[in-house]
Amino acid sequence: MKNDITILLTTCDAYADAWDPFFALWKKYWPDCAYPFVVNSETKTCETDLFSVRTVYGGKGLTWSKRLKRCLNTLDSEFVLLCLEDYFLQSPVNTEIFCAALHTMEEDRNVGVIQFAIDIDTKYDPNTEINTYFSPVPKYKKDFDNGRVFCVLSLYRTSYLKKLLLPQESPWEFERFGSLRSQFLKEKVYRENGNHPRCFVYFIEPIYGYAISRGKWLPNNQKLFAENGIEVDYSTLGVMTPEEYETHMQYYYHGTPKKTQKEHHTLSQKIMLPLIHPVEFIRIIVNLIKKRIKSFKIKMKLCFPFFPI
Repeated sequence: MKNDITILLTTCDAYADAWDPFFALWKKYWPDCAYPFVVNSETKTCETDLFSVRTVYGGKGLTWSKRLKRCLNTLDSEFVLLCLEDYFLQSPVNTEIFCAALHTMEEDRNVGVIQFAIDIDTKYDPNTEINTYFSPVPKYKKDFDNGRVFCVLSLYRTSYLKKLLLPQESPWEFERFGSLRSQFLKEKVYRENGNHPRCFVYFIEPIYGYAISRGKWLPNNQKLFAENGIEVDYSTLGVMTPEEYETHMQYYYHGTPKKTQKEHHTLSQKIMLPLIHPVEFIRIIVNLIKKRIKSFKIKMKLCFPFFPI
């Protein structure tokens, strides 16, 4: 296979404890992987004897998307296999499917990404198959929740990933608003369908208990690492207690109220939403107006402290 793929592990200093188990499990389940790794961290260097790894430093204080885009600008490969640090493999990689994905993208330059998603809500077109293993993800109709872009293990055309990224976004905003932006780009979005064994077996839905969530190890990681002889210092991040895990599951799957994340989008980007989801557009505009009114009241109170507002 040609070395036109870079495996890009985008991460942060806080989750450096996940790097060793990530590479240990990758070595076990894809031992002859010859593609080079690039680790997109903040300031820490990733060191491993298992693979050829280069660290690209983004520095502190940058958003996830801005660091990722800067890292992509240092690569010369046509494709990137995008991973996060807690995608812990649990079964041998099906290289036949992976080669089929690469072949599909080489044959059709309008394919922007093929997603290897195992445990997300996969709303692909079940009536269409591409090279047996993949199906297209349709654009939105009325279902705003049918995301097209997810932070799952995905083979991206590098140029397409650069188009999708906006520098002020978190991973969650990238999924939400990147899915909206993908509708206006010509590139196709494919997802591995469920009609065959998986290419990459890993679990990121919290219900399975693997990976990192809310800044802590989920409980099943310890068993997975112990079974594979991987030593990890759990003291830095800590492991969710049964009570914390139960509370997290309640919120994650049943919508327990939580403070809304701060929006980072400009007004011009938000104004595009009426074409796609008017309710979301109205919510953003209402919040924006409330912020402006609050700011105005504060300024008036400072200038005219005795004026009733």
